[in-house]
Amino acid sequence: GEMRGKVAQLSKTQAGSKFLQKQLQRGPSNVVDLIIREVEQEVALLMCDAYGNYLCSVAFQACSVPQRLRMLERLAPTIVAIACDKRGTHALQALIGLLRTNEEQQSLMLAVRDHIVKLCMDPNGTHVVQRVLFCFFPVCAEWIYVPVVHNLVKIAHHQYGLCVLKKCISQAKSQVRYQDMLLQQIARNSLSLVESPFGNYAVQHALDEWGGPSCTPIFLSLQGRMTELSVQKFSSNVVEKLFSVAPQEFRATFIAELTEPEKMAVVVNSNYGHYVVKRALETAEPAQVR
Repeated sequence: GEMRGKVAQLSKTQAGSKFLQKQLQRGPSNVVDLIIREVEQEVALLMCDAYGNYLCSVAFQACSVPQRLRMLERLAPTIVAIACDKRGTHALQALIGLLRTNEEQQSLMLAVRDHIVKLCMDPNGTHVVQRVLFCFFPVCAEWIYVPVVHNLVKIAHHQYGLCVLKKCISQAKSQVRYQDMLLQQIARNSLSLVESPFGNYAVQHALDEWGGPSCTPIFLSLQGRMTELSVQKFSSNVVEKLFSVAPQEFRATFIAELTEPEKMAVVVNSNYGHYVVKRALETAEPAQVR
């Protein structure tokens, strides 16, 4: 009884948080319920507290599904601030890993769905989006793929956004519709992506993950541009990747572009181009090497 009304206060100290965590793991059920009820009242603040966030992670595990749904309802209005907080993000990722029912997952997605792009581009929020992609049922992925595809260039040009985009590219292998949405958007913006310090990795990752035969729209969008792409730092890496993954007919076309006499001189004399030529020669058909 002496704990009633004191849980929030206790949980903000190291000793108090540890004591409450022990009670949640080993205490009688009436004590567990009391702690959960009081954590629920303050859950958004406690998730971002130095010691409270550890208590929240343990409390989420001790919750029944109805209790977890009440926690979700309580933190929904401030979920973006929690996700972007250096402590809140850890408690929220722990919670996401425990949401096993459709109802719980939908509840969380409703709270974040209008903020996906902001979360993708935040150093802490990015991990929350990736955790959802990893843990939730495929039906929830829709709410991440749609804004990611819609804002693909902005996200791909960004250090933390890129991490989410790469996860989407990998996961889309098992979801043909999402792969197609991503592929069309990457191909449409390929020139801007390959010249970007982060975006070029998105294109390379797609080529690696989906394989040459699936990536025809990307090859078509880069055709006729081999010389300019070979002499620039970031795009030259993509060109090297093209030579190793492109199907034979595209590879031959790309190599032919580079080996036109007046272009060859420009490429060979450039800092990045000579690496590209080396890779081109390694992958060329004997007839093209002269």
